[in-house]
Amino acid sequence: MKHLLLILAVLTLSACSKINTDNYSKLESGMSKEDVIALLGEPDRCESALAFESCRWGDEETYIDVRFAADNLLAKTSAGL
Repeated sequence: MKHLLLILAVLTLSACSKINTDNYSKLESGMSKEDVIALLGEPDRCESALAFESCRWGDEETYIDVRFAADNLLAKTSAGL
């Protein structure tokens, strides 16, 4: 019984992840960084270079990467969704 509850808890938590194909498909060029954060939550990491910023939501296996120019979505990629 304990194992079943643990499995159900893990499945429930993973289903709540904002890193999924539905949210990825909602990302559109020109969206503000604020709108992307409202959709995906705070990024796990960001790096800046000149006028560009790249942010990642997720880990090395399952992630959404977004590149911003002047705080607007320029490009997106994903893996493991």
